[in-house]
Amino acid sequence: MEIRQANKEDVDLLYGWSNDKLVRQQSFNSAEISYESHCHWFNAKLKEEKYLIFIIALNNHPMAMVRFEVGDESALISVSIETAFRGKGHGSEIIKIGTQHYFKTHKLPVLAYVKKSNIGSVKSF
Repeated sequence: MEIRQANKEDVDLLYGWSNDKLVRQQSFNSAEISYESHCHWFNAKLKEEKYLIFIIALNNHPMAMVRFEVGDESALISVSIETAFRGKGHGSEIIKIGTQHYFKTHKLPVLAYVKKSNIGSVKSF
């Protein structure tokens, strides 16, 4: 697996992942995201220092997004995995790679909020 920083060309990739039916169900805000609001949010976050958005690829195929929102005392992690890669045991490795990359430049602890019903995420974290 390889990790890279997200860039403006990733807007459509992440839009698709964000509006995946299962992703919406497992999110704390389950409402569908409009393309316009996603583009505005994504482009703004790419410019903010407190947001780190990474794409993880397997054999050059994007498979997951790991995002950190860095606060004053901790960073909140968010993970999204492409449908084709779910349920294959990649979650923990994706989180590990993402957090290792985060800790290269940041020292604050990382927190995750996961719904109890999201068994895959509970096991991965």
